[in-house]
Amino acid sequence: MPESTPSGRQLGDFRILRELGRGGMGVVYAAEHVKSGRRVALKVLEAHFTLQRSAIDRFLREGRAALSLRHPHIVRVEQVREHAGVHWFAMELIDGASLADVIRELQLRAPAGDPPTPPRAPSAAGAIVARTLADWLEADRFRRSAQLLAGIARALEHAHRRAILHRDVKPSNILLRPDGHPLLIDFGLAREQGLPGLTLTGDLVGSPYYVAPEQIRAGHPPFDPRLDIYGLGVVLYELTTLRRPFEGKTQHEVLDRIADGAAAPPRSVCADVPVALEAICLRAMAHAARDRYATAAEFAHDLEQFAAGRAGQLHVSPWQRLRFRGGERTLQRTALGAAAVLATLGLAGSAWWGLTRTGRTGPATTP
Repeated sequence: MPESTPSGRQLGDFRILRELGRGGMGVVYAAEHVKSGRRVALKVLEAHFTLQRSAIDRFLREGRAALSLRHPHIVRVEQVREHAGVHWFAMELIDGASLADVIRELQLRAPAGDPPTPPRAPSAAGAIVARTLADWLEADRFRRSAQLLAGIARALEHAHRRAILHRDVKPSNILLRPDGHPLLIDFGLAREQGLPGLTLTGDLVGSPYYVAPEQIRAGHPPFDPRLDIYGLGVVLYELTTLRRPFEGKTQHEVLDRIADGAAAPPRSVCADVPVALEAICLRAMAHAARDRYATAAEFAHDLEQFAAGRAGQLHVSPWQRLRFRGGERTLQRTALGAAAVLATLGLAGSAWWGLTRTGRTGPATTP
């Protein structure tokens, strides 16, 4: 633990109990309200970051952004405070697991297709992962995945309507309660409309596997909800195929692959992925922002329709499905082929019309 926040230390009205986890800048502790005994999670900025004004700004940005949001699929932040030089905020305590935990367990079990087994270590998170897998393996995993991420898409729409981008949507930032209810966390890279984005030592913000192509090219593109839609599309790709769409040995290699081209269609990686869900995924993470869902609400609608078995009511046309699945070159070849067929039919029709006009619909004869 940082020296400034040992176990038993009191921050404001809360007493720290134990460490729960660490992130890039902060440490999360379980704590309790001194008077009521109510349990919360405290996220505390590590001591050495308090020397950097940019780090403090980023930390406060996260707390204040989350404090302004109230949605059933967003972890609730209650207070943002500074006490004796320690920056912290109190939020809802979630005794759960992350979606990243679920994906890792699915990856381990996928080759053999083993039935659900007890968690490797006796923990609340392990138990949640085991229950989630048991539920998904007994039901339709793909519909369960769509249903889960529809809630996160609704949460993003809530944030976007309040002019806040998350900019770091990834499996580890999606928590599952014991009942499987998903929650979006960590607005550490959040950006509010009209305010400049935050950077860390000039580096690209966000986790490299989930950033949109325009973030790589522009660094800080204009406020655009389709950045978050792309990130959630990548999460859907990973959850359904159990592979990330772009991999590389270095961050630079991953970013180059994202910037250069489209991912392999999910069904080419996992043939079990339903065609309609593949179309939803590929539209969400289309290379060009203009081709993605315009809003997270549209994305959520399609996920909900698929989960309910109404795949015919999606915001994805047959033409878009062909374009997203085959890429621009396939689309161009298809268009050229169709044009050639139409031209051939047109010539044949003209010839037939000409022969009809002259009464020569049969073989030519010599007078």
